[in-house]
Amino acid sequence: MLGRVLLIAAFACLPFNVLNAASFDENWKRCIDEKEIPNVAIRACTDSIESGLLNNEWLADAFFRRGIQESRKGAPKEAISDLTQAIKIKAGFADAYYNRGLVYSRAGLNDKAIADFNDAIRIKPELAGAFYSRGVSYYYKQDYKRAIANETLAITLKPDFAEAYINRCHFRVKLGKLGLALEDCAVALRLQPGAPSALWNRGFIHLSLEYFDEKITHFESALEDFNAVLEHHSGWASALYGRSLALRATGAIAAADMDLEAAKQLYPNIEAEYAERSEEFDFLNNAAGTVKRSPIDLLPKLPIASMVLGTIPSLDLLLVRDK
Repeated sequence: MLGRVLLIAAFACLPFNVLNAASFDENWKRCIDEKEIPNVAIRACTDSIESGLLNNEWLADAFFRRGIQESRKGAPKEAISDLTQAIKIKAGFADAYYNRGLVYSRAGLNDKAIADFNDAIRIKPELAGAFYSRGVSYYYKQDYKRAIANETLAITLKPDFAEAYINRCHFRVKLGKLGLALEDCAVALRLQPGAPSALWNRGFIHLSLEYFDEKITHFESALEDFNAVLEHHSGWASALYGRSLALRATGAIAAADMDLEAAKQLYPNIEAEYAERSEEFDFLNNAAGTVKRSPIDLLPKLPIASMVLGTIPSLDLLLVRDK
């Protein structure tokens, strides 16, 4: 009995960080594990922050990690707060600026997003993802030239950046540069064979090319691209809508109607978003060729790399960390 008391007393004299080393290590591992369930990682990061055992470098990283997980959880306010704290603790924390920019971008705060991407690029000019994401923010501001320029810089830094090629393809369409847009989609498909976003873009470009190049039938090519997308992504509403346009143009009215109804079941507003612009011209049924405007206006307003229904590229895709 006396030995047990002495043993307990001996442990009581040990430093706090020795007694809690195992618990701290476990919390820290969960905090920095990017594959951990967000709620579990957030709790682990919180315990690490509150332990009092972290120096400034690690403390900044803990806030950074918790901010990332808050964003994945769908809590942008908390994510911004944590990433801001990380920036205050660690000067020149490029990854924190970058990821806070992503959160701002996802919240539609494009000016704040661009400001953060600017800081990330100033600190870490080799960060291709920051140029890519800044391009997305400029796109949302309808500054298509700057959007294209940023995707080009991202590609220069990372020549195999398929998503940047896909976005530049989409952005070039907005300026009517269909030939260059097709080239970008072709490169993206070489880098990522069967990439659904590239096929999706190319399908709509083929629909537009039918207007510009009446000697070549592009509807069949559009149909092939949408078929390829829907083979593996049958629930992609905008692809169903695009295929319905191609089918209607080739005379397959019944099949077109089925695709349109399926698209509306998945995304009820899709017809309104597209059709309100197409009412100004009916290029699909205008046999007389008196179309006044290009079918480019049928393209959705959002960049489509890594998206299904109008969301910007995910944080999971763009998260960049120093190794």
